Amino acid sequence: MNIESWRNQGENSKYPFVESCNLVCDNGVIIPTEFLADAMLFVPSGSQMISLTGLTVVGSNLIGTIQVDGSTLGIFTFNAASISNSSASVLDSYGISRGLVVTGSQAAMIFSVLSLGLNSIAAGNIVFESSCIFPSPLQVNALEMAGGIYSGKIAWAEGDGVKFVKLAPDQLRIDAIGSQSNAEECCQQIQGNPILKVNQAVPDQYHNIQFIMDSFSEPSSSGDLQQILQITAVPNGLIFSLNK
Repeated sequence: MNIESWRNQGENSKYPFVESCNLVCDNGVIIPTEFLADAMLFVPSGSQMISLTGLTVVGSNLIGTIQVDGSTLGIFTFNAASISNSSASVLDSYGISRGLVVTGSQAAMIFSVLSLGLNSIAAGNIVFESSCIFPSPLQVNALEMAGGIYSGKIAWAEGDGVKFVKLAPDQLRIDAIGSQSNAEECCQQIQGNPILKVNQAVPDQYHNIQFIMDSFSEPSSSGDLQQILQITAVPNGLIFSLNK
């Protein structure tokens, strides 16, 4: 991403932050210009403000937090022994890379100026240059199923028994009803035509016909409503009862 001459040049300026930034944390600590030499961040299209909002020192590790319009884009982590002339991925809460930050040759001096623990930075105080920002369209980042969250490379193709349904611009539903091919292969083929509807009841998208039963009490006079046909749902079947 960076050739050596470009890295050296980046160390002498506030880049990848905008030149007008003062590089000061809320506790008064000044971040050395030699800390970061470059960055490449992928953010949602339409994002307005991408900024560094915290540097946390935990033992020999440094954890940086980057926010986009008030929400966390991701964090990057460096170890004191290998921070200089290095790079780290910016990982979101699902562990998906949202970009990359590159350090300078004198980046290790950051440990001598930062306080232990969190060195917070007000959002919008230390902002990344627009040349480091790469807007990307809205996309699916992770799938949550049965209490587990899956991200990264997931092989799941739409086909027999699996269907993707777009519910909203930012919402996707996956219907995994399973393939019926094995059941069809082991069972005898039923001759005849399937039931398309019963009166006004028609199958839904899953080919089920729903019956809503009206409950009538025992009639006490000739003017009371009387249920002539009663349909009772049982497992894998229906019971039709005719009254006199």
